[in-house]
Amino acid sequence: MMRFTKILTRRLFAALLLLLIFLSSTSFAQEKDAALRTAIGINKDFGKKINAEAEIGYRLNNNMQIYEKAYIETGISYRFNRFFQISANYRYENKNNFIEDYLSERNRFVLAWQNRLKMDKFRFYWTIKYQHKFTDSYENNGIYI
Repeated sequence: MMRFTKILTRRLFAALLLLLIFLSSTSFAQEKDAALRTAIGINKDFGKKINAEAEIGYRLNNNMQIYEKAYIETGISYRFNRFFQISANYRYENKNNFIEDYLSERNRFVLAWQNRLKMDKFRFYWTIKYQHKFTDSYENNGIYI
């Protein structure tokens, strides 16, 4: 009986390996562009319910040769209980417009409501966000929900 399960396990492994090799021949990958996205941030808890955070980021595109954007984001969040949290963030970014060849300044305000559910070893999160983006005169302002 033990020998039968060993043979079955080897055959199953071989079949899965052949399937992966077959599927990998039809897969695609990014070939022409490498990007660099870096960010550093700090996070500070003020008691058990209030949290403040800040982040600075920088992005490069086209094989890490062309400046894409730099941003600063700050935010504060309040946890009602272990299931609900509300947060407000502000983001300032300086973005490269590749088509018109200029740098645009953008401001974004975000209000978010986050729900959390923990079941045994799994955690589920869902978030509702309201975003308002202010841009320079060359672009349209946008509100996203």
